[in-house]
Amino acid sequence: MIFPDGSREVPFGAATHHCASTPAPGSPRRGILRPARAIGDALGSIRSIAPKRPENAIYTAKYNLLTFLPRALFEQFRKSANVYFGVMVLLMALGERTPLFVNRIPAYTTGCVFCTMMMASVAIAGFDDFRRHRADSTVNHQTARVVAPPPDDAGGPVRVRQVRWKSIKVG
Repeated sequence: MIFPDGSREVPFGAATHHCASTPAPGSPRRGILRPARAIGDALGSIRSIAPKRPENAIYTAKYNLLTFLPRALFEQFRKSANVYFGVMVLLMALGERTPLFVNRIPAYTTGCVFCTMMMASVAIAGFDDFRRHRADSTVNHQTARVVAPPPDDAGGPVRVRQVRWKSIKVG
């Protein structure tokens, strides 16, 4: 098939370095063959705005090593039940050490259960975040094919190279 701009559709095996598109997974392996000079001119104009674009790396994790414990505890104490039991443990400990009121249950029994539940919740949050870090790393280290303009901007052949996903310059 020949398009109005002079490009034509060819199988990917025949389009070596002039291919302007890559097939989506599961689609037939076909591409559009365009004149190399037009692609070089278009990519040359894009090259001037590329540094202004954000990076392409994906970060979905909530924590790092420095912020894990403070942020995880903050998230746990945002839950009203955890605040309630934390206050109860403090009041029970206060009742044991002062004559303000009589406390029949030792504070350490409620405190141990409360701390165990908090540690379990923080551990689960840490494990989930570790899995997010691994998933981010997997996506960021995948390879992609990038169409680059000719090095001398003289209309030579367009290069297709393999780069990591996080190294792609958007735009």
